[in-house]
Amino acid sequence: MKRSNSVALLVAFLAGTACVVFMHCSMPTQISGGGSDTEITGKIVDQNGNPALNTLVRLIPYAFNPVQGAIALDSLPADTTDSTGTYRFPSIDTGGIYTIEAVHSVGRTRSLCTGIKALGSKTNVPTCALSSPGSIRFIVRDTVDTTAGYIYIKGTSVSRNLSGALSIGGSYYAGVRDSAPPGDMPPIILVSGIPSNAPVVLANTVIVTPFDTARVSVTTKPLWHFSLVVAVDKGVSDYYGGLNSVIPRIQSQVRAASKAFNDTSAFNGIIDFGVDSFYVYTTDLFDEMVKPLGSFDYRLLYDNATDGTGRDFGKRDELIKRYSNIYLQDNASVLFTQTYTGILTALLGELRGCLHLTECGVDSAKNSVNKTGYYGVPSYMNISYNPVYGSNVWDAYNVHIANYNADNVGNERNVIYKAFPAKTGISVRSNTGTPVAGAGIRVYGSMLDSDSLTSKPLFQGVTDTAGLWLFTGNPFKPDTGNTIKYGNLLISAVAGSDTAFAWLPLFEAGTAYFIDQNMTLFKEITF
Repeated sequence: MKRSNSVALLVAFLAGTACVVFMHCSMPTQISGGGSDTEITGKIVDQNGNPALNTLVRLIPYAFNPVQGAIALDSLPADTTDSTGTYRFPSIDTGGIYTIEAVHSVGRTRSLCTGIKALGSKTNVPTCALSSPGSIRFIVRDTVDTTAGYIYIKGTSVSRNLSGALSIGGSYYAGVRDSAPPGDMPPIILVSGIPSNAPVVLANTVIVTPFDTARVSVTTKPLWHFSLVVAVDKGVSDYYGGLNSVIPRIQSQVRAASKAFNDTSAFNGIIDFGVDSFYVYTTDLFDEMVKPLGSFDYRLLYDNATDGTGRDFGKRDELIKRYSNIYLQDNASVLFTQTYTGILTALLGELRGCLHLTECGVDSAKNSVNKTGYYGVPSYMNISYNPVYGSNVWDAYNVHIANYNADNVGNERNVIYKAFPAKTGISVRSNTGTPVAGAGIRVYGSMLDSDSLTSKPLFQGVTDTAGLWLFTGNPFKPDTGNTIKYGNLLISAVAGSDTAFAWLPLFEAGTAYFIDQNMTLFKEITF
């Protein structure tokens, strides 16, 4: 399971040209003595506890700003460890508070020891160990100055301007600092512009662990990050002049599709689909989809279908459930059009467990009961195959699904199988609100993702004196097991010479579950 999340500027937070890795020591250290100067000394060890010789060590003031500081980084005291891993800084003013920052000359692993207070004639710093990195993802407001603004970690050499920021929607930017120091980090500070606006402390401390991602935010919303590996069919790559030429198009399209998740306050987290890796494939589309994902959460494939055919969406849905893959397949020339960006939004939603509302649709030509069709409600999750009913909004059911899954990866669709109210029934009323007793009830079903309605009723009954009738079980999943048989129900109520109909789609019942899973949902039919 990978977690990190979503919304806004993707900032590769690298310190200079080196990959920065740190280790936090237990601090602060205070050693008493006499004199106006002190010698600060300590040892650096590698990941196996052996002396780390030839390691560059810098002594950095605790309030140091590597971008706008009064002292340049190259002017700070520096030393290289000897064969015992020892470093020394003589003649350091007592009373100062410092950070030890070390980088190995070969492995480029690093350590960070903070809160060192120089007191007495000699300050011995506890041994610091070089270590592998973690990552920190930041969320900042979209009012930041991406030309002159920057983020830095107080008292370190780590900084990065925001000029490479990439907006993916909402009123926030999400920044990432890869190769972050493991341990308790010093304060992380955002400066929106130069001359500096009032700096914003994103976090006073952040715990970073190797190979994992910590989150820092100016909002209370969590950052939900999902990593995508992108596979590009050679035909698509060749059409656009090679992988390097098509990558910007993919990045732009994924950002545009992701905006739909963040240009709304409906979701409990900020959702970030990070495009983390690209490669070209020459195999069959479905053969490529069954390959292991490795460390990635999902795979997005761009497949060239020169004749514009071959989109087996049923098979695609099965592969999404089994292998966490989504794909866009068509002539390479149209894959980056607005239509396919809308499709990609829905596919990303499916990765997060959302239900494509057309799975509950019914074709009027395949409804022999009352000859009407059902096309769902406006939603991003309805735009892919039914643009007439698509809309730049999220339906309530799929918002609940995405919020339920949060940043969990794996079995995202399972909640659909259990999200039903405790009981389901039918309420028949006159147009004045009076209960209609003795109304004949017939219920027809449309199997999930079939678009056709049964010609014979699945259930029959008669309303009681209160105008109510209850199903004896779950009408959408009459079979045992983790399956749903019906995606929609057409309910007929007959009272005398009058007949009324109403649709009860799966997502309407599911929405009731998220409101109160113990409730009895009554679908109302009015004459």
